[in-house]
Amino acid sequence: MRKILIISILLFTAVTGYTQNQDTVNVLQNTANADSAVKEVITAKVVVEDSAKKETRKRDTFFLKKKEYTPRGATLRSLILPGWGQAYNKQYWKIPVVAAAVGVPIGFYIDNRVWYLRSKQAVDIAFEIEKNSEREAELVEKLHPQFRISYNNVKDRPNGLEQFKSNAIRNRNYFRQNQDYSLLWTLALWGLNVADATVFAHLKNFDVSDDISMKIEPVYFNMSRTPGVRLVFTRRK
Repeated sequence: MRKILIISILLFTAVTGYTQNQDTVNVLQNTANADSAVKEVITAKVVVEDSAKKETRKRDTFFLKKKEYTPRGATLRSLILPGWGQAYNKQYWKIPVVAAAVGVPIGFYIDNRVWYLRSKQAVDIAFEIEKNSEREAELVEKLHPQFRISYNNVKDRPNGLEQFKSNAIRNRNYFRQNQDYSLLWTLALWGLNVADATVFAHLKNFDVSDDISMKIEPVYFNMSRTPGVRLVFTRRK
């Protein structure tokens, strides 16, 4: 009887201990899972907050960042439109000067181009009349009024058509030459406008202060108790 009682007590103790161990393991596993879930939530929250901060920082940087001033910007602007580079350099008083310098030869080019085409038409019509005199009245009506008057003044003279044709050729060559010169002046002054904007853009960032990068200063050497001089270099960022 005593043996049976002892065996029963031992079995009960073993079963109870096993059950407690299982409960402890389950509790530890549940606790570990809960901790992992909390860590994941916290990590996700931190990642989201960091992403939001970075995005906000990017937006703030985009709006607050100023456009950098560069000589290249002045060059490109003056190439596109004369005077724009000077405006970029904040030399506003130069804008009308540049506009006049480039605008005048452009105006001469346009005017000479128009009269060159009219003179060329007069030359072509003179050759047509020479080939087909029956169409003279029809062809004369196509002339510019000034050339028409000139033709009517000489048509009844001997060799009047030849005289008109030679005058028309001379006018054509004259206006073509002026047109070419006007174009060259336009390109030259346009290039001068670009050079002006570029040079002054470089000078705008040039340090012209009295505090130069290298200067000589007097110095007294305490060790030898003698005066001397030294070179001082100023480093700028």
